[in-house]
Amino acid sequence: MNAELLSILLPAWCVCVLIALTHAPLGISVLQRGIIFIDLAIAQIAGLGMLVALEWLHIDAWWISQLLALSFACIAAAAFHWCEKYFNQYQEAVIGCSYVLAASLAVLALSHNPHGGEALNHLLAGQVLFVDFTQVLSHLPIYVLILLLWFTLPRCRQGLGFYAIFAAAITSSVQLVGVYVVFASLIMSALATVFLQAYKAKLLLAWTTGILSVSFGLLVAASMDFPAGPMIVLFYGITAILALMLSKSFQS
Repeated sequence: MNAELLSILLPAWCVCVLIALTHAPLGISVLQRGIIFIDLAIAQIAGLGMLVALEWLHIDAWWISQLLALSFACIAAAAFHWCEKYFNQYQEAVIGCSYVLAASLAVLALSHNPHGGEALNHLLAGQVLFVDFTQVLSHLPIYVLILLLWFTLPRCRQGLGFYAIFAAAITSSVQLVGVYVVFASLIMSALATVFLQAYKAKLLLAWTTGILSVSFGLLVAASMDFPAGPMIVLFYGITAILALMLSKSFQS
């Protein structure tokens, strides 16, 4: 592996591992709550916030688009929390409808942009190989804070705290790796743990699955000149299936 390729892969690998470590406990909690598509919905809504800043408000400042994306995600998270309390029977339907509405608004926001199709593809599939260490370092405090809150203040995992943490994580992640990898890192790694009972065992397996997925996904994408985001998702699926098979065989 030459130095130029390593300089591209290393920051991409670092950010994907950060996301895998942060999303694993969130994904396990999402499965336990039975709100599988909340990550897709909030990721799409956060992405819509970025598109509004760029396409409608014509704001190029990174921190303003970040703030707008986070605001959109937090409003959605608060709405989903309200649904959980007062509209629980139909919460998943509301989440699904929110995703479709946000996706449709994103298409409309880009409808007059000659490069709209490309921008929409970047939102969904991501541009992880274009991530540099400046972006890694700028998002690092967010992921560190999320992990600290999650493991030192268990109350943050409940109620509105869970939704706020989730919104903050998704807002950063969707900008770095796209909607598809966000979903895979949350749900596929968590699905790999369903045959395990102990929380620590679930967490260790989800982390292992995530790290292996992003490592092999990035290597294969770079060596075969494939898009990195979809390749990472593919390996999340492969490793999740293998982990399920292994964990089930050990229990038999």
